Amino acid sequence: MTSQDELLELITRFATAVAAFAMILQNSEYKSSANFDTILKILSDKQVSNNIYKKEFIGLVSKVSCLKNLKNKSQ
Repeated sequence: MTSQDELLELITRFATAVAAFAMILQNSEYKSSANFDTILKILSDKQVSNNIYKKEFIGLVSKVSCLKNLKNKSQ
């Protein structure tokens, strides 16, 4: 792959994670099997999360995932 192809792949992977996060929050019928763990796995690649805004998004996903787990345990 060329560096341009690699960059496009990284951008696409991040965009996929953002879209999946939105679908999970909305409980969309289109989320398929997406879950917070899947999103965090996509974002675990250091190249995908290479700037402060992306790192902040990872923190947001982690926090929402923890809150969701706490809510499920209390029910």
